[in-house]
Amino acid sequence: MPAPSFKLAMIQMRVIPGDKTGNLHHASQLVAAAAAQGAQVAVLPEAMPTGWTDPSSAALADEISVGETCRFLARLAVTHRLSCVLASWSATVTVCSILPRSWNLTVDCSCTIARSMQRKGTIRPALARQLRPVARDFRLWIGGVSNTSARSPAAPWAGRKCTGSSMLVGPDGEVAQQGPYGETAETILYAEIEPKPRRRAG
Repeated sequence: MPAPSFKLAMIQMRVIPGDKTGNLHHASQLVAAAAAQGAQVAVLPEAMPTGWTDPSSAALADEISVGETCRFLARLAVTHRLSCVLASWSATVTVCSILPRSWNLTVDCSCTIARSMQRKGTIRPALARQLRPVARDFRLWIGGVSNTSARSPAAPWAGRKCTGSSMLVGPDGEVAQQGPYGETAETILYAEIEPKPRRRAG
């Protein structure tokens, strides 16, 4: 039996470093907007609650699955009748609600690597080079969702901006969606996901 298709929303949102309350509120507005457009799965950027490398994370971070942020995202999923809302902290992906394994959707944090490159022209090609072979070889949809911010992150990334450039690569290894570049480039990217069957390992 083929896996069901679904509409994905990749939320490239403005994140204010250190403003956890404000960021969660803004995320709720964008998730609501995505749901109104028919999205069934919403993906928020890495380090969404406090911002990328912001020192406030030491005090404001909460426990995955039972902490304030996860409970907040779970409520969003229920309120807007989404199959799931995802967000990522570093290399950890948190799923609030249930994502069927048959969907074969991977959320990747490679944007954090690509964003360390300072020249605009190098970001998207570098990210695509990382994601395309993996997506093609394993027949996966892989998405990297980034944030935008006009404020420079704290050390060791001080002086660099968060400039979006989110990306979705399909199981054919081709770029299906990519977000705009810039400190104010907030947007929601949509894609119809049709999972590809894969042979079971083992």
